[in-house]
Amino acid sequence: TGALRPLLLQPPYNTPRPARLTGLGCDLFGQASAGLAACMLASLARQKLSRRRPALLAKWSEDSIGHALDYLDDGATVRRRNAYTTPEGFCVAVAAEPMATDGGASEPRDHYGEIKIENDAPSWASGLDFGFTTLTPEEVGQANERGLAWADFQSTWVLRDNGQLRFQGRAYPASALPGAGTLMQGWDATKFELGDTIGLQVTAGGRAIVGWVNGERAGRMELDEKVQVPTERNLYLIADIVSKAAEVKILDVSVPK
Repeated sequence: TGALRPLLLQPPYNTPRPARLTGLGCDLFGQASAGLAACMLASLARQKLSRRRPALLAKWSEDSIGHALDYLDDGATVRRRNAYTTPEGFCVAVAAEPMATDGGASEPRDHYGEIKIENDAPSWASGLDFGFTTLTPEEVGQANERGLAWADFQSTWVLRDNGQLRFQGRAYPASALPGAGTLMQGWDATKFELGDTIGLQVTAGGRAIVGWVNGERAGRMELDEKVQVPTERNLYLIADIVSKAAEVKILDVSVPK
């Protein structure tokens, strides 16, 4: 029983948890370095930086999610059924609609998409895999009909939790193409937690990817010519809702300026 005790003491991942303001050095139920009022003001300021709006249009594709995910009623949120035992790879979610853009389809344009961690499983050490694809939700489902586990998805760019770029999906070898194993310095998904917003921006005509966390730039990656992104195509957010990320909402956003 001693070996089982840590598991039995683990709370369910969807148990209501104390509200907290992350990334600010304060906690509503702990000690705030500059007082609770200053902490709340800092939180409001951070929200203004984030360029996000309430999720009205952005949704995950209900027909193209992994078999270990629940699709919640709002359509914008997916939840891993058992945050402490579900292995990675069976919790894929792809957006139902393309990422936000700032130009017409016939011209170079930036793309941007953002998610929010609605609940987490802090006992995990690793973080979610997050990226985008030119495949439509239907094509993602057809490419991986057996449970929607990760596959070698064509034309898919994914950041592992350490910021390593994986082209054609996570399962594709990092060394298969020049630049495919490049690291985005400053990107660390193992630190993402409850309440954090995480965004990806494709910019510079598809030659760079910029990471955003809580409305602030977290890193930038220049892409080798062979793995650059076709910005004239629609791009769809794709994620594996694993490890510390237990419940994730996709947000309506505009492209950061």
